[in-house]
Amino acid sequence: MVDSWIVVQDGTYRYQVNRDYGVGIRSVIFGYLATEVRWD
Repeated sequence: MVDSWIVVQDGTYRYQVNRDYGVGIRSVIFGYLATEVRWD
């Protein structure tokens, strides 16, 4: 299940939690720096 993006500050920071296979968190900062962390 992928939840929608949660906007912390419009145009600056947003994140998404993914619970399909373990737990995953994606984040985007300033629209160009992206991270993804997963726990299985």
